[in-house]
Amino acid sequence: MESLVELCDLISQNPSQFPEKIAWICSRCPPAESLLSGSPRVSRSQLHAILTVARLLSKCPNSDHETPKSLVLAFYRSIPSLFNPKFWPQAFSSEAISSFFNDFLSYMSKAAEQSPDFASDVAGFTGEIVIQTISNADSCVSRVLLKALCSNFPPILPSDVNKLISVLLDRFEIPVPSSPREVILATPDAASAQSSPLSVNHYQSPGVEVSIISADSSSSAASKDDGSSSRGL
Repeated sequence: MESLVELCDLISQNPSQFPEKIAWICSRCPPAESLLSGSPRVSRSQLHAILTVARLLSKCPNSDHETPKSLVLAFYRSIPSLFNPKFWPQAFSSEAISSFFNDFLSYMSKAAEQSPDFASDVAGFTGEIVIQTISNADSCVSRVLLKALCSNFPPILPSDVNKLISVLLDRFEIPVPSSPREVILATPDAASAQSSPLSVNHYQSPGVEVSIISADSSSSAASKDDGSSSRGL
């Protein structure tokens, strides 16, 4: 992997000078057709190659070479099929899968930041990928992916954001308040305030509070007058 990274960084300095090297790295990636048709088990070398291509894309996203983009997008689209443990190489640990997803999503996000066209392509797939990931949260691989998404979340279509929120609310059974009052009453502070006898004046209008204070003052003044009259007698 280290040698591929060094080669990638060399190519990124001037991609137009190394078309053969780019083609060679791309040839070592999982074929896009097989990924989209069911994702057979991949080898470590194929995973290293797709990471290298994603790294190259993050360094020169506006390159004229279209193959790296198509390979990365095909792999990204196939992510839901990666939840099957049989996809990964034998003895590929959860830590290794986590490291792979973190690197892959990091490279993709960097490329999307620099290329609006690539960001648009990525956004077209993100919503469905994340929704399927949440729906398969019982899978160890999907949980690893969710953690990686928290660190590097790719672009997503605005129309898919509402769908994603609905899925999250349904998945975790979060009640949706129908009014602002329900939001206030649902907070712990509001609940404790309602149960306390001292809380009554807290929610009273200023006019009521003033009237209470005035009444107390009047009572106090009356008591003083009575006392003065008694001493006068």
